[in-house]
Amino acid sequence: RLYGHEGESFKLSYYNEYKSYLSMYELSAVLSGHSADVRAVCMDTKGHVITSSRDNTAIVWEKSKSTDTTPAGERWIAIARLKGHTSFVNAVAALPPTDEFPDGLLATGGMDSKILIFCIGIEEAVADLMGHTDGVTCLSAGMFGTLLSGSADKTVRVWLDLKSSAVLKGHQAPVWDVAIYPGEGLYLSASGDKTIRLWDNGEERRVYRGHTDAVRGLVVLPDNTFLSCSNDCSVKQWDITGTCLHTLTLSSSFLYSLSIRENGVGFVSTGENGNVFVMDGTGTTEQVIQIPAVSVWCSASLPDGDIIVGSSDGLARIFSQDSLSFAPMADRELMTEQVAAQKHSKQVVGDLQLDKLQGPEGLHRTGSEGQTLMINNGGTVELYKFSSGSWQKVGVVQDAYDKDKHELDGQRFDHVIDVDVEDGKPPLKLGVNKGDDPWVVAQNFIGKHSLPQVSPLSL
Repeated sequence: RLYGHEGESFKLSYYNEYKSYLSMYELSAVLSGHSADVRAVCMDTKGHVITSSRDNTAIVWEKSKSTDTTPAGERWIAIARLKGHTSFVNAVAALPPTDEFPDGLLATGGMDSKILIFCIGIEEAVADLMGHTDGVTCLSAGMFGTLLSGSADKTVRVWLDLKSSAVLKGHQAPVWDVAIYPGEGLYLSASGDKTIRLWDNGEERRVYRGHTDAVRGLVVLPDNTFLSCSNDCSVKQWDITGTCLHTLTLSSSFLYSLSIRENGVGFVSTGENGNVFVMDGTGTTEQVIQIPAVSVWCSASLPDGDIIVGSSDGLARIFSQDSLSFAPMADRELMTEQVAAQKHSKQVVGDLQLDKLQGPEGLHRTGSEGQTLMINNGGTVELYKFSSGSWQKVGVVQDAYDKDKHELDGQRFDHVIDVDVEDGKPPLKLGVNKGDDPWVVAQNFIGKHSLPQVSPLSL
């Protein structure tokens, strides 16, 4: 029994023989090795962390022997860089050990439509799985040699022992996530068509409707219900019969990933504006971790209770509740300063005043096919185009020049803005004059550069 604290609320934490005092999550480690966005993370049965990136590679990381004074960036060591993809590596999954492969296998999925298979510690692929006709967006590995893949070609493929077993068709837009449901032959898929589908032995069994924008993430809970997250900023809990049990609105920005916390109670969701939402078992927000990146693409829970996330700044970060695992104070303070600097970034881009632009809530309204929109997303100006029933991110306004006049393509503009459209390529130039209609400027930009209307992951 606990007595006292009259008139005040207080928080309970606990201590056990295995962990020190448990508190809020703090930065523990930074995994720095990619040169572009970290799009997926997972852990294999040997305790390695695997990250995949828009730099066309995946990295296998091993935990180093460290002390409480070891810098955050030296606590995990890259032991292998997995190569072979010719475009973004969007997905990674660890296949369980088998008699043939006692250490298990790694699978990576890329925008080159390939799934590559790697042995642990070997940097060259030992097999490739071909069949998708567009970028592979997601992977999920299960028991008995099962691997699911989702693609921008709108299909889900089932692979058994590295051989194609079934092609699941029904979605009307890119498939963003897949999950294996407890029970033989039951699979889930989430799509840009705003639906979730349940597949039973290769046949569509049920369609779950309720989200109002692209569904980006799925995770099955221990009680056999499942969660979904969406560009509509919500997380929904479903039972297998199709009933939506709960809806949580976590933010005003897109949500990209879901993962179950290590204890099986509560979950983690990540999204835009550098947000990592740590939720308890009742759906209450326990903590919001802010990192200095625009997009937090992915998350996973580690066996020791830590959380790992990957983001648009090319880093993966690990957060812990165990004070013995916290990064040195200097590293934690540096991240806090970086977050603050991002929040207080300049409020004017060229002559486009950010407070005059719509926020992410503007993306909740349905547009017309081909319509473009500039959005103020936490101080970052993003360019979107409405395509295939949802707003697709085209680029980010990076910089502006505030000299008197600038020349672009033989014309003089008040400002010339850099728009980052594709990783690894120079930004495109956008000329803007005072008084220009942002919608018209964006529309003309899309048309001038003939930006492809394909999966948003290729932009």
